Amino acid sequence: QRLDRLHQAVAEWSEQYEYVLVDLPPLLLSAEAEMLIETMGQVFLLVEAQAVNRGEISRAKRLLQKIDPQAVGLFVNKVPLSRGSGHMEHLIIETISRSQLSRFRRLAEWKLRWEMWLTERSMRQSEKARDKKQRPPSARSDEPRATADKDLPQELTRQAQQAQQAGKWAEASQLMLELAYAAPSADSQFNAAQALLTQLEHSEWDAGLARLARDCMQQLKALEGASARVDKLCRDYQQLEERPG
Repeated sequence: QRLDRLHQAVAEWSEQYEYVLVDLPPLLLSAEAEMLIETMGQVFLLVEAQAVNRGEISRAKRLLQKIDPQAVGLFVNKVPLSRGSGHMEHLIIETISRSQLSRFRRLAEWKLRWEMWLTERSMRQSEKARDKKQRPPSARSDEPRATADKDLPQELTRQAQQAQQAGKWAEASQLMLELAYAAPSADSQFNAAQALLTQLEHSEWDAGLARLARDCMQQLKALEGASARVDKLCRDYQQLEERPG
């Protein structure tokens, strides 16, 4: 009702601070947001990944085109690292690690993904607990407990097998690498190396993947010494390395 007061306040704040950020309600649900955008002149649209659909983005775009502010920016928030792909995944890792992906320590990448997985699982557990607490007693039922830490290897193995069956070689090898980090053993190192070699078999030669495969092979050899599995991996690796092109 008193936009003149708001204009005056913004002018005073702008003299004291380099940036003045105003947190607005959701654009599609609030007429006040439209009014304040016109007053501020510049806006950043915040979009939560996997929570906002394409239709809502299109409606917000049309509305902003109608308001026509001086400038419009976009932030995409809560992008799941484990589901990132291609160039987006590289950007996320480089942003968090402050290092080029080619120089990023692979062990640190596994640890980062592992911590992200734990965080996501903790958030899901908290949401389930909150929903269960809010329901009336008559509506409550015995719910299965969240997957325990000891069940993580089985869960990662299941997801990796599903990815392999679907031909998602990169996803399968990443899951096997996470398993090798979460539950280091001769079997997990063998499976990770084999998954990486399968990914290399279905793609162009990649020096980073090859280095990861060699690392897993070395870990396997350190754990169980010379064995038929180590020899098989070495032969497969050599065949891929000598592959034409």
